[in-house]
Amino acid sequence: MIPGGLFTENDKESGGPACTEEMVIMMLRPHSESHESRIVEVYRKVDDHRRIADMIRRHSTNPEDIRALALDPLVLTDVRDVLELGCGFGSFAGNLKGRLHPDATLTGLDIIAGYEPFFRDTCLHSGIHCRFFSSGLSQMDTFADASYDLVLCSYALYFFPHAIRHIARILRPTGAFIAITHDRNNMGELIGLTKDLLLKNDLLTEERLPVEIIIDRFSGETGLTALEPWFGSIRSIEYRN
Repeated sequence: MIPGGLFTENDKESGGPACTEEMVIMMLRPHSESHESRIVEVYRKVDDHRRIADMIRRHSTNPEDIRALALDPLVLTDVRDVLELGCGFGSFAGNLKGRLHPDATLTGLDIIAGYEPFFRDTCLHSGIHCRFFSSGLSQMDTFADASYDLVLCSYALYFFPHAIRHIARILRPTGAFIAITHDRNNMGELIGLTKDLLLKNDLLTEERLPVEIIIDRFSGETGLTALEPWFGSIRSIEYRN
């Protein structure tokens, strides 16, 4: 039985998609465009996203760290092999400090090479051995079956929900997967204003914006259904922020 974890929130939290110029681009670009190129365009300004993540963290109405909350129920002292998908600048690494086996290695997987020095620095400060790949999901094909004790993913799985079966494959029988995502109401005001503006200019051609379609691939409302075929036990926790 491989447990899965699903944490959802009803607003913004540190590390999630921020309301930047790039995010507005992502909202408007046709869904048929290259998926990976849109992600790179949104997240390529690493320093900007670090500042935005800090801003959101300081102004969040919920003071609890959602990643720490996700990790707290798990005993990780024997965990040696950890994978973080869409790791960015080390979203989970800071919260893993002191939780893992001393010889544990955290593997970070992303498509933005610019995140690597920040990811390694976070791991260094957390006392965790690490490695980083910027080759995207194709790197998962090189991972052996049952090779990880823990797989983590926050605010990214809606970009690649097809990876869920690979996550189940590489997890050990006693392993765990933690996924943190948004609900459908995330950025509701911004999306509403964007639609109103497009409508006034006769530019609204679809009922949903591309960003709504993307998030709904793995949201608080759809995540359980996506996980159920692959995981024996799933716990869902709502994080209000």
